[in-house]
Amino acid sequence: NEERGTAHYDNLQRCGSVWTCAPCSGEITEVRKIELKQGIDNWRKKSGHVYLVTLTNRHHFGDDLGDLLKGQRNALEKLWRQRAVKEMLATLGYVGRITATEVTWSFDNGWHPHFHLLVFFDHEINAQGLQTFLANEWRNACRKAGLKLPSMERGVDVRDGTYADQYVAKWGLEHELTKGHVKKGRGESLTPFDLLRQSVECPEYGKLFQVFANAFKGKTQLRWSKGLKARLGVGERSDQELAEETDNEAYFVRELAFEIWLLIAKYKQRA
Repeated sequence: NEERGTAHYDNLQRCGSVWTCAPCSGEITEVRKIELKQGIDNWRKKSGHVYLVTLTNRHHFGDDLGDLLKGQRNALEKLWRQRAVKEMLATLGYVGRITATEVTWSFDNGWHPHFHLLVFFDHEINAQGLQTFLANEWRNACRKAGLKLPSMERGVDVRDGTYADQYVAKWGLEHELTKGHVKKGRGESLTPFDLLRQSVECPEYGKLFQVFANAFKGKTQLRWSKGLKARLGVGERSDQELAEETDNEAYFVRELAFEIWLLIAKYKQRA
């Protein structure tokens, strides 16, 4: 691809795993990032607004990742079903949301799964006011789901469109709501792919990556609320379709014999 200054191998079988396969994840998440930006741009052309909402709850070292994910998903469903939340969102001109799940691991607190949401409204709202309201409702939802309760200060964070843009923009080819498991962690926190990168030197990290892979197997990475894709002018494509998609902007260089490819793969000489 002359525009990007990069090359890639084609006509290879793809597993289509966005969670555990570095090549497939890179291709899938890059297209998802473009879809998200396209959706935001289309909505703003209609004078709409988008906000970045982060939801988390208290957790401790030794908590089971699968149980945390199940509990958080249950709490999130309860949050959107609460009458007070429905009424408030309707008053604010709520249109829809996109939910992404991220997870990190640290020696201090173990697994830390959390949600990032892009929430769409038909007009500008008071972000701080929404944060205060959701903080109380999210605590109630976590209580009903049997989770450790988040604090009023840290359980919910609501940011305006500027932060939403920054969040989407950082999902570039170099960095990785779609690339949370691929990018590098901050401080003492490690992302799943941090664990994988360091698993050769530290086999325990490899075991943690296996825990992550088992917990996230079959999970949807991005959840769009019903009808939102159509409203934002974004098409429907599966992860497998994206993984197998050919880069139309690239030109053909040469074909490699299968036997040669086996040697390249064996000796890790793809680059």
